[in-house]
Amino acid sequence: MPTTSVRRARRVYRSVADKALPTWELDVATDRPFGLWRVLVDAHSGEVLRALSTMVQALGSAYATNPKVSLVKQVELLGLAQAEQLTGSYADVQSCGYSGGKVTCERLAQPDQQGNYFYKPEEPKVTDPFSEVHAYYHVDAFHRWMASRFGFARLGSQRIAVTVNLHSVNSSGKKQGIANAFFGDINGDGVGDLSFGQGSKDFAYDADVIYHEFTHSAVDATSDLSAVVDKLGFNMMPAGLNEGFADLMSSAFTNDPKVGDYAGGSNGIRNLVGATLTCPKDLSGESHSDGLIWGRLNWAIREKVQNPHDWDAVIYKTMAAVGKHATFADASALLLKVAGATDPTMPRSPRPSSPRGACSTARASCRSGRARACAAISWGSPRCRPSRQSPGRCSTRSRCPRTRRSCGSTWWGWATAAPTWGPTSARVSPWTSSPRRTTSSRPTTWPRWC
Repeated sequence: MPTTSVRRARRVYRSVADKALPTWELDVATDRPFGLWRVLVDAHSGEVLRALSTMVQALGSAYATNPKVSLVKQVELLGLAQAEQLTGSYADVQSCGYSGGKVTCERLAQPDQQGNYFYKPEEPKVTDPFSEVHAYYHVDAFHRWMASRFGFARLGSQRIAVTVNLHSVNSSGKKQGIANAFFGDINGDGVGDLSFGQGSKDFAYDADVIYHEFTHSAVDATSDLSAVVDKLGFNMMPAGLNEGFADLMSSAFTNDPKVGDYAGGSNGIRNLVGATLTCPKDLSGESHSDGLIWGRLNWAIREKVQNPHDWDAVIYKTMAAVGKHATFADASALLLKVAGATDPTMPRSPRPSSPRGACSTARASCRSGRARACAAISWGSPRCRPSRQSPGRCSTRSRCPRTRRSCGSTWWGWATAAPTWGPTSARVSPWTSSPRRTTSSRPTTWPRWC
């Protein structure tokens, strides 16, 4: 729930028709949206007479997207809470280093005499103030987009800590850039941060990467998708969904399927347009790779719908509402449900509750013609699909794994994620609930769908 707090109050007088009327002058802070206000209130009636924003507005330098496809331009740094540093409504940016188990931070970007932040790029360099300005601008812009388009809001403060120029310091005091970007609690305060380091290129210079990592923080604030150890082993599907959503939100904002086309070199980090990936055939157990299954599916749908922005809303609502340990099956079922609520012509997919009942339900679904939509998004065994012999008919041959869990929620990503002990490994078969010995990193027989 939005909150308002009074930081300071003092009694003043205002002149009206040669009369001095008592008035309260309040300094007020709001959190949704974040704002700082000077408010005048009539001391007798309680009427709000005037509210003026005391937020600092400044200009700065940033790439529109990244050095590969855009030039440095003048941008407005919205929502600054203080004139002296890059702390604002949605971002608090510093440069940080890691040494001896401790994180130390400093603010490299300082305003000029006019209160602006004009710096030139100094890449790669861990003392680069431009990186701070660039990160502030893009974090703020992306948060404003998600809030206005989808209603995104964090619990409590909307501001997130952002670390750029992330580096390590060795025993001789030499600073070495950390070639990575991630969302996580870097300073140990129990709250996730956005962190961007440097290799041959600065990850904070690539706006796609900033949007991607910010989406991880949005997932953390909503569905909190994360990998889990269950009775079949280490389940990486939720982490794959997390990565897929992060790629999708970044690409939706830029309207470009290529993610990280600067930080990732000539081919980018990932591309949501490419060979069709299916589950379980293309599962690897690595979250970024598995996320492409979900990302390419949704981007392909986005390219076909009449209004891509409507599908962006479907993706966001699914991301925010899906279960913490959801599988591709769970997310796909919810995706259909959300899309159906948005467009009543969308077919509904039944949600099985038990293996035996799920198979019979899926067969009935084939007869009703609804299973084609399920098969199109590869959401889970059991699978009814149009018969190859008779395209107009559905095949009722469905396969249920012999586990206690629902057919639609069985996880198939255990093989490559399981550790290996010598030439053979003890892994859990997707068809049984007990370990078996195998010399392969994958089972010899996979169900067609997952």
